[in-house]
Amino acid sequence: MKSVIAFLLCILCLPARSQTDSISFNGLLDSIEAFIEALDFGKAENLVNNTLRKYENPGQSKDDNYFKIAAYTSAILFEKGLFQQAKVSLDQVILDYNKTGKTVLNTEIDLRLQGCNILVRLGKYEEALHESEEIIKLEKARDQHDDKRRIRCLISNAIPNFYLYNTEKSISLYEEALETAQCITPDDNVLIESLYSNLAIAYSNLSQNEKALNYLENCLSLRIRKYGPDFHRLENTYYNIGHVLEEQQKYKEAIANYNENLRILALYYPGHEFAAETHRRIAQCTQALGDFSLPFEHLKKAEKIYLALDRKNPNLAHVYKAFAELCEQKEDYPQAILYADSAIILTKEIARQHPWLAVHLGKKARYYLKMGQVEEALKNSQKSLEVLNYDGTVFQDPQKLNDLPDKGHFMSTLYECGTVYLDAFRLSHNAQYLHEAKNYLEHSIKVIEAIRLDLAEESSKLELNQPASEIYAKCLEACYYLWKIEGRTDFKERAFQLSELRRHSTVLEAIRSRQKNIFPEIPEEHLLRERNLQDQITVLEQKLAGLKDTSRINSLSSDDKPLRDELFQVKLRWYRYLDTLAEKYPEYYEFRYRKRPINLDLLQKSLAPDEILIEFFDTDSFIYIFALSRDSLLLNRITSDRNLLAAIDRHHLHLTNPDTILADFQSSLKQLHAASASIYTLLLEPVFKLNQNIRDITIIPDAREMRILFDILPDAGEKMGDYNYLFNKYDIHYAQNLKVLDAQKSLRPEANNYFVGFAPDYQETDPFSIDTFDQQVLATLVRSGLFRLPGARKEMLDIRSITRGQAYLDRDATERNFVTNATSSKIIHISAHAILDHDFPAMSKFIFSRSTDSLYDGDLTAAEICNLDLSADLAVLSACHTGSGKINRGEGVLSLGRAFAFAGVPSTLISLWKVPDETTARLMPEFYEALSKGITKQAALDRARNQYLAKTKIQEQKHPYFWAGFVLYGDNKPVHPIRIEREMWLFVLIPGVFMLIFLAYLSKVRNPG
Repeated sequence: MKSVIAFLLCILCLPARSQTDSISFNGLLDSIEAFIEALDFGKAENLVNNTLRKYENPGQSKDDNYFKIAAYTSAILFEKGLFQQAKVSLDQVILDYNKTGKTVLNTEIDLRLQGCNILVRLGKYEEALHESEEIIKLEKARDQHDDKRRIRCLISNAIPNFYLYNTEKSISLYEEALETAQCITPDDNVLIESLYSNLAIAYSNLSQNEKALNYLENCLSLRIRKYGPDFHRLENTYYNIGHVLEEQQKYKEAIANYNENLRILALYYPGHEFAAETHRRIAQCTQALGDFSLPFEHLKKAEKIYLALDRKNPNLAHVYKAFAELCEQKEDYPQAILYADSAIILTKEIARQHPWLAVHLGKKARYYLKMGQVEEALKNSQKSLEVLNYDGTVFQDPQKLNDLPDKGHFMSTLYECGTVYLDAFRLSHNAQYLHEAKNYLEHSIKVIEAIRLDLAEESSKLELNQPASEIYAKCLEACYYLWKIEGRTDFKERAFQLSELRRHSTVLEAIRSRQKNIFPEIPEEHLLRERNLQDQITVLEQKLAGLKDTSRINSLSSDDKPLRDELFQVKLRWYRYLDTLAEKYPEYYEFRYRKRPINLDLLQKSLAPDEILIEFFDTDSFIYIFALSRDSLLLNRITSDRNLLAAIDRHHLHLTNPDTILADFQSSLKQLHAASASIYTLLLEPVFKLNQNIRDITIIPDAREMRILFDILPDAGEKMGDYNYLFNKYDIHYAQNLKVLDAQKSLRPEANNYFVGFAPDYQETDPFSIDTFDQQVLATLVRSGLFRLPGARKEMLDIRSITRGQAYLDRDATERNFVTNATSSKIIHISAHAILDHDFPAMSKFIFSRSTDSLYDGDLTAAEICNLDLSADLAVLSACHTGSGKINRGEGVLSLGRAFAFAGVPSTLISLWKVPDETTARLMPEFYEALSKGITKQAALDRARNQYLAKTKIQEQKHPYFWAGFVLYGDNKPVHPIRIEREMWLFVLIPGVFMLIFLAYLSKVRNPG
């Protein structure tokens, strides 16, 4: 600071008529920028004003340096948030500059770039875009290129493109700027930090939230390391992180980041419009969490700030939109419409074709419909489509669809429009509205597919499932009504297709990646690179998860900085790899990642005469039930009323809770049977009445049905004490969806060994529950012997004697032995403790024996399993809750069992609750004994259950809690032992040898000479 002050004194003491040389002048500019950067606007203004006074002396001409200094008056106003005043000031500087007739290109470009920034902050994006394009033309006309100025030009063009929702164009410009910046500046340069931030928000706009967070965390880490935790530019980074977390529906984490943003704003920018935007965001998050008092307070604060600055601020439109949504919650629709109108008027100030305008019009249409004003609602819906220049022919051309400037707004606007037409049908019973609704919703679904193809990471695809699920549900509802009204089977079949398409499966993508020789033109090194990058990401994410709490706001300490940097770079390589794959091998990329409709005719022909597929689709109000057999497709819809939901709750409680069962065995069994009978009557009986000859049933559950164990529902008319459950009459097994099941059936595992099993030893026992423990603490307690599984060792020894396979017991049951042997075995069996992580399902894990191995820590996570290439035909996960986990609409349960399907295993036997150790040890050997007979996996499980019930003397242990906790997901084919396949030649050779000896003997008898 002393050197700066000394320099300033030298500048201020210069003779009035002297010209500042280039070195002194650059130092002056650096000093002004340093004061602005430190938000010391008073000193910056004094320095600017004192310098400008020198040019007021007679005979002192206004050179380029004068105009550069004069522009700082506008820059200071800009940093204060006084954008309109900043524009007036800069316009005067540009006017004075033009009067001089000078044509120094650098100065002109710099002044116009500054003007572009102001236009953006004023919401005049179209003007800013036009101006930035003119500036780029000027920059290209220069004889010598200045990389830093070129970067600024690219950014000036990227920003208005982003705000006008040309998002992919803006990303392309930002990445070009970043690539140039990384070549000429160090990694902690301010420009690179800003580019990271801008790229993050652009990717977030494309729903690529994980990618966005990678950039933002890197930006935040760089800024904290360089400037400390209270640096003023951190406010922007915290705000952006909060925004992305809000998009991921992590509202509490988002609020924490928004509060950090407000804290820093209060230090440097009190009353700034940025604070208004943050208050609006907090209001949205608190409302999403179910609080309707705090949102109003935050919105009033935001409105007050905006009105104090400028009544025409375009961002005020978002506040009015939020007010309207609060009014909708209170059913005050006239007031909601008034707020929507205020938002529309302000948005038109930006651009009459802006996507925000479409959003506000769509909301207004919804409010009119709530008031029963159908015509007004439809009129506003049509206006919302006109704003986006909606053209239905675009949706027939995949390339045009992919080139849509803002897919997210197209998706949501078409959904809103379809919903309005669907609701209009309910009010008017006009079937034409149904056709319109289906059309718009179908187009919205096509946009979902285009968005999904752009997403690189599984987590981003899972996030997309939530809004997508609502769109599929509305479209299916429209098809259902059309089928009922017009009787056309194509609407019923389309409803079934939509149910399947809604189940966007990353498991299917993983299975397809393992299907060999479909695209032989793709070099093997490409696929190896993909797997290698996925493995690296998994390892780094696990290391980070082990260091600390994964909450974003507290995850930037110095001990994990190298890991985060490395993960960031690996993910960048992953994104670039996928971009290359999409460009060079588009057919393979589409095969991997695009989900196409199933061929219903072929599917039906593939079914056996006694086979049926039952698929459920849940909405807020209804459950749709599809039953597909060889000859027919049944569609039934029932209301999700209190009686059904209560029956499902009672069924689940009295099936999975040992305390309830042991407290009163007979009462619990009676209530379980009654609840199960109700479920059977409502969900299955209509299907079975129309399909009398079925034997093999595949159940594809949705969210509600995942709590139902269909196997133990009572057959119609059976008494409670008879134990005549459905599994005695039918083979009932489960699947995630039909596409995954079909892909699993096509897998042909080539394993060298038949069986491998693992049973770690936990040496002491403790009766208390383990569910309340933190993951790492629990893993430590398990390994210290506090939670013993005495039945696991016996279970494994009994199974080994049946299968004659390899079993790793006690200390030999290590993660290394699993990875080494499981990849080449036809059946994998794990009898161990499993720990669920509901917040981060990829971190759910099996606890193996700890060893001194530096490469394997003994925690086999779901993420690690996903990255294995398994050859197994069946994985038996004899641990607690291996089929439980976070439910994702469209993807199913994010469980440990799903991880094995991801790794290429076509069948998994999984547990639905905390299965008892002792009875599981009795059930599993019976299963393998039956399986060795060559029967199907489900038939083997059913036989094992019956054997267990026949041999059990303790009446209480006949309750389904003790023996029914395992279900089969995936392919139901038998598992043929390898030992038979390898030794089959003996069964042919030995009789053949005896036959030859016998023939030789006969020949000798007949011809003794």
